[in-house]
Amino acid sequence: MIISSVLFDLILFGGLLIAVGIDAAMPGWAGAATLVAVAAAVYVASTELSHRLEKHKHWTQEALSSGLALSSLFFIYWWWANHSDLALLALSIVLMMTALMLTIAIISCINAMWNQKSGAPLTGFILTAVGGIILGALAGPLTLGIGVMYKVIAIIIGGVIWKARERLSPAQEEEAKPESEETSERWMLVPKGGRSLDRLVPVLVFGVFLMVAAYQFGQSSPLPESRSYAAPAVNNISP
Repeated sequence: MIISSVLFDLILFGGLLIAVGIDAAMPGWAGAATLVAVAAAVYVASTELSHRLEKHKHWTQEALSSGLALSSLFFIYWWWANHSDLALLALSIVLMMTALMLTIAIISCINAMWNQKSGAPLTGFILTAVGGIILGALAGPLTLGIGVMYKVIAIIIGGVIWKARERLSPAQEEEAKPESEETSERWMLVPKGGRSLDRLVPVLVFGVFLMVAAYQFGQSSPLPESRSYAAPAVNNISP
């Protein structure tokens, strides 16, 4: 579904801010609202990453990039933000789906290499996989406990940077292109002219930067101590 650039900006940045506000008002949710909003944005951005690689004649698959991006995001959320069984269940489902997509992608890539008698598809596979993982890892800090104000600052600064870039480099050429049937049939919201990746990346980069700043300024660490799986100590009972 193609929507205007302004409307997509309102949905993306407004949705992130609302989600952060909900989690601030409902601390018992452990950042679940922010996770859902960030995951939706990452999904759209990861599919655009695949489209850009395809535009540059690289082998790629949307399912691979989005699956690895969401897996990275959900793993960070579960490991450092929410150890509940529900979070583990969500992570397990995402990992199972990603494992299936990864298997299909590997088979498809090998088949493309065989048919083309070239190793070029392997480059596209690596770019898709690494790009998806990095995108999900950058998004992870927004789901952690770095403080509401830090998250709001990251979202606002990211939005300002995007609007400045949009003014300096409008997507006139992309918007002038006719919408393909494949794009028009997509159920997710896609901004006219694309560039959802350009909107999200500044927010994610500042999220990582402010996560470090929150730690330096003495807030509770956004990265809690690693979970210990060692057996609990047993008190010696003297006879």
